Amino acid sequence: MSIQSVNKMKYLSLLFFLFILFNSFCQKNSDEKKIKVDLSKREEIQSLPGETEGPLRVAVAAMISPEENFFHYNEIFDYVYRKIGRKIIFKQRKSYQEVNELLRLQELDFAFICSGAYVEAREEFDAEILVVPQIKGKSNYHAYVIVRDDSGLAKFEDLKGHDFAFTDPLSNTGCLYPRYLVKGINLSEKMFFSRVIYTYAHDYSIKAVENKIVDAASVDSLIFDYFKGNKPQEVASLKVIKKSEPFGMPPVVVHPNIEPDLKRTLQSVFINMSTDPQGKEILSHLDIDRFVLGKDSEYESIRKMRAFLQE
Repeated sequence: MSIQSVNKMKYLSLLFFLFILFNSFCQKNSDEKKIKVDLSKREEIQSLPGETEGPLRVAVAAMISPEENFFHYNEIFDYVYRKIGRKIIFKQRKSYQEVNELLRLQELDFAFICSGAYVEAREEFDAEILVVPQIKGKSNYHAYVIVRDDSGLAKFEDLKGHDFAFTDPLSNTGCLYPRYLVKGINLSEKMFFSRVIYTYAHDYSIKAVENKIVDAASVDSLIFDYFKGNKPQEVASLKVIKKSEPFGMPPVVVHPNIEPDLKRTLQSVFINMSTDPQGKEILSHLDIDRFVLGKDSEYESIRKMRAFLQE
């Protein structure tokens, strides 16, 4: 097969992959009326009949695709609703920056975001950590640089001249860390990689490598390990060639102007989930042991990487 034919096939594969991404978001919007959680772009928030307080507005940064986000987190939202008696309005957004902006404008009461997005939000408007998940006894996670088993690629340096998938520009594991590695060998992304794409979700990055849309990607270890334990077929053809140092866990965050009573109530609900049989079962579906209080100091390594990239 000629080089031109190979390039054409890769181009058509990329177009197909991007079509799938676009279609998934469009499909999610078309299905909004069929589910209990409101996914509309902007809502008028009003108290519902019989309620003394209005709904809680929440977002989950698309670390995994919108369908997976809703499926996994809807149980948590239902649990919070049952415990404090306030409806949940779920605001799905494509990018981490969009979720951060909603939080900055106080259009969210709490949000599940990436560690990199938290560092940015902390710097921009002093976002606060509500709680962090503890998984397998740990409150940290890693970046995994992944390739296909049959790729012949064995270390990060082997990726020079290959196609690469980033997740989101604010993603710690999906963008910041691989950029940090590239700069560490005194090259830019344009000089190191032949081509880069943004998938805006870690599971999409995994699929991009699996389906040979790109040669490699850097993804959240929590998501990769979740698939390995629960959907092994999704990652059976892949291997990890680089594992990062531990990073502070992706936190649940709030705006600094949140009402103190609401903050304490939400913290209590999340922290006590693991002692409630129903809450514990919900957490087990996400491979979470429990929620605990987090510390801003646990994100210093991410700040150091950001500073290095800005030099």
